[in-house]
Amino acid sequence: MSPFVATAIAMTLLPILAGSVAGRVVRSASPGWRRVTQAWAVAAIALMGNGALGLLGLWDLLWTAVFAVLGFGLGVGGVEGNAAARALVGMGLAAVVAEAAGRAVLPPAPYIAPPYVAPLAPLPVDEPGQNPEVACDLLFPSPATARAAIPDPASTVVHFGDSMVHGLSISEDDRFVGRLDARDAVRSHVAVATPGIAPDVLTAAAPRWLAHGAADLAVLYVFGGNDSGEMGMALPCCPEGVIDIVTGAPRCAEPAPLHGLARTLYRSPPPWPLWEAAEYSRVAAWTVAWMAWRPRAGGDLVGRDDVELQTARIVDQAHRFAAWQAARGTRTQVVFLSLPRGDSVRGREASDLIRAGLAASDLPWIDSTPWVDAFMDAGLPLLQDDGVHWTAQAHGAFAAWLAPQLLPPSGGLSSLDTEVLP
Repeated sequence: MSPFVATAIAMTLLPILAGSVAGRVVRSASPGWRRVTQAWAVAAIALMGNGALGLLGLWDLLWTAVFAVLGFGLGVGGVEGNAAARALVGMGLAAVVAEAAGRAVLPPAPYIAPPYVAPLAPLPVDEPGQNPEVACDLLFPSPATARAAIPDPASTVVHFGDSMVHGLSISEDDRFVGRLDARDAVRSHVAVATPGIAPDVLTAAAPRWLAHGAADLAVLYVFGGNDSGEMGMALPCCPEGVIDIVTGAPRCAEPAPLHGLARTLYRSPPPWPLWEAAEYSRVAAWTVAWMAWRPRAGGDLVGRDDVELQTARIVDQAHRFAAWQAARGTRTQVVFLSLPRGDSVRGREASDLIRAGLAASDLPWIDSTPWVDAFMDAGLPLLQDDGVHWTAQAHGAFAAWLAPQLLPPSGGLSSLDTEVLP
């Protein structure tokens, strides 16, 4: 069983079971203590169940609390076997009726990219994962942070990207940027990258990372996967997004951090069972969309599921990125990171549109599609178990393939030629 399904089941069944056990205990307690015990039991079940699963969001807490209270009611009411089964069947039928009604009145829900991993399969502690503050740190670095990361811009290649460039779950030395840095005797290679961001954030962040000097080469990586659903996405420091998704106009020149309940809601992704159900249920998909796209003003979902609009903004941002770098005399390169063959229809459509937009532009760009296809044709392991991010072997081979296209020949890069290529 995958950790995704295991999480959905655990978040639903475990609170019911825990609540039922607590309910039976309360039912057998003396009358004088029963009322106090009931109140504390419900709160303790919800909180401990939530903590045991490592779920920190408000919606996760409410999800587990609802099912814990349901189990508690069954237990304290002495509901046995057949009666409990009838109650669960009734709930299932109600869900079916609600879904039928939803499909009759609701259009398909906007695309919402799920978190990278389910809560029961946590990221390593050194990975930024879904921490929105990390994205804001990348968008608004302090001058000291930028200078420390890129002390000598003129001899540095700066790679701007998301989790594909960050190298999610791969050691720093095994990431393709790390491989390039270790083997380039002329330049340093630095990744300005974190999971869960799109080219609009990277384009807005680049001037702040290079405010103290022009880089030797600035590389923007665009991805045919989740990039096409995350342009204009809200951040806790930019609640209306970095760009207007319809016009492409920049927003959020300065941080506008969220506070109080708005901040709590932003940090609370929809409960995982809804992510799983959204693939099959239109009601669940719309619920996830409503929860995940907050706190946009008015709950604006415009452009979230418009692949043509999203990909047009990606190409626009690549132009903006290149124009700013060119004004400072910095060489620019755009690298398109291709999806493997057989990926989602949406991903293939987005990839085709991005490639067409780059091909029609005057931007210097590199298409990784031939490399991805050759790597897969060779039967080599391209993706990790999450089905999205590259393996360490793929990072190494990609570095060897990319280097001669990205950089002119120089002493330290010759050793890349000896690495195994597909």
